[in-house]
Amino acid sequence: MAWYEENFSDKYLELYAHRNKDEGFNDVEKVTKLIKLQQNAEILDLCCGAGRHLLALHQLGFNKLSGLDLSRDLLKKAQSELLEADINAKLIQADMRYIPQELTFDCILSLFTSFGYFKSDSENKQVISGAYNRLKTNGIMLMDTINPSYLEKNIVKSEEKIKNDTIIQIKRNITKKNPRVEKTTTITHKDGQIDKYFESVRLFSAQEFIDMYHQAGFCDIKLYGSLDAENLTIHSPRLIIIAKKC
Repeated sequence: MAWYEENFSDKYLELYAHRNKDEGFNDVEKVTKLIKLQQNAEILDLCCGAGRHLLALHQLGFNKLSGLDLSRDLLKKAQSELLEADINAKLIQADMRYIPQELTFDCILSLFTSFGYFKSDSENKQVISGAYNRLKTNGIMLMDTINPSYLEKNIVKSEEKIKNDTIIQIKRNITKKNPRVEKTTTITHKDGQIDKYFESVRLFSAQEFIDMYHQAGFCDIKLYGSLDAENLTIHSPRLIIIAKKC
């Protein structure tokens, strides 16, 4: 079983509890300013997780919303959150490579490093080409991911945190060939139980992203170093790609 099929469960939400609704709202507010979406835009949150970005989009006045994720646990949480907020959004349980063919969108969002999960470059490229096929003409795809140039110089290889008598140990490394950032998180609970999580994300350079988007058919490709539209440099922690279907 692939790491992304195992990791994204209820325990994932506990592990990333600091990635909360306020952070999600701030990110989405910046996204909507950056790409100036119309209020009636049909939007897909690709790898929507527990739905925090869908909630933020609704708060900002967008109502034609869909979320796609592979994890049944996270979609169940998203459904609960959306129902509680009286939000009618379409939730889809599917692999990000295979967006249902009957759906089309004005905008597809890929936020919080939801790209590069697959082993082969061809599989990862399939996500971009699949998104292109599900966009309407002049539709926009925005991706927020890791800037490899920054990570290579600033990676924290080892860290330890203690939270509520729970010890969280994190180790990271970057592989050399077809570089991937790999992360192992070991959680030791106060009762002695140990949980381990492994993540592996392919790191693509800015030029590799440009090439992949062009190959998929996108045009008018823009790169930024943050959701605040800062210029992309080797010192930018994030890599933002915005591309149009022409």
